[in-house]
Amino acid sequence: MVNLKEVPFSLQPEDIDWVTSTLAEMTLEEKIGQMICTRGAAKDEHTLKELVSRFHIGAIMYRPIPIF
Repeated sequence: MVNLKEVPFSLQPEDIDWVTSTLAEMTLEEKIGQMICTRGAAKDEHTLKELVSRFHIGAIMYRPIPIF
């Protein structure tokens, strides 16, 4: 188990409680989604929100499509 009190986390007890309770409430699908960091090129806010809510993506690296 990771010690959340030690570096690099250095969390206070109330922060550790939040992490523990948040993880306990997450589904396996949500936990897996949080490990994903994908590339995105869409500017459409609806499309991006759908991607995040559907797949529970942890992060999106925005890479606009270059126009030559």
